[in-house]
Amino acid sequence: MHTPFLSYRRIGNKTLRITPIVALFAAGLLLVSACAGVPASQPTPTATRTQQTAPQTATPIRPASSAATPTAPPKTAPQPTAAGSPEKAAPVAPSPTAAGAPSSSPSAATPAAGAPAPQPSAGLPVPTNRQQKNQAGNVTVEVTWEANQASKDSLRFAVVMDTHSVDLDKYDMAKLATLRTDKGRQFTPTTWVGPPGGGHHRTGTLVFPAAEGGKSVIESDTKYVEVAISDIANVKERVLRWNLEAKQ
Repeated sequence: MHTPFLSYRRIGNKTLRITPIVALFAAGLLLVSACAGVPASQPTPTATRTQQTAPQTATPIRPASSAATPTAPPKTAPQPTAAGSPEKAAPVAPSPTAAGAPSSSPSAATPAAGAPAPQPSAGLPVPTNRQQKNQAGNVTVEVTWEANQASKDSLRFAVVMDTHSVDLDKYDMAKLATLRTDKGRQFTPTTWVGPPGGGHHRTGTLVFPAAEGGKSVIESDTKYVEVAISDIANVKERVLRWNLEAKQ
């Protein structure tokens, strides 16, 4: 006869009575044992097929180049100077010029040797009477200070000599004439310009420098200028003077 909620098990020649509590406990042990023995879940067939169908493309390995690739030299930072500032780069050498070309720019033109002397400045005193006359030893000498001096690098005096007793061509006017100022300065003619063969009537021009030694012959405070002509017709010296006045 079986009692409710009781379970009987026959083991060999013996019959065991199992109560509900013992049965529940035994079932729990069996469940725990079953869970502990279940292996880890395997991937689903779909995932497995996906993994199997997806081709694995391996990245090709490029063979190393036999030639070494040149590398740029490492950039070094500028070394600080004693003052703490970076060292300045060395100056770049100038590029070579064409063959035969001068390396330097042409310098300003310098005055050539023998250039004209400095010209007298404007505003210098002028003669009150341009024509002077001397008559001695039967020879008349008339000298005119030329007003129209285009070059301004010389002082020019037109000379006219007349006589009825001597030959005037024999006198070297460039050696016999002298220009003097009230300051004691004296100047010899640079040239005598005139036609030869005058005989008793001779004309020409005495040309004196307008400046000498970097200084003008006629200065701003010059009072007079005179031309002295010596040894003509036994007259030791003939002096023809031009008084000067300040130019307004």
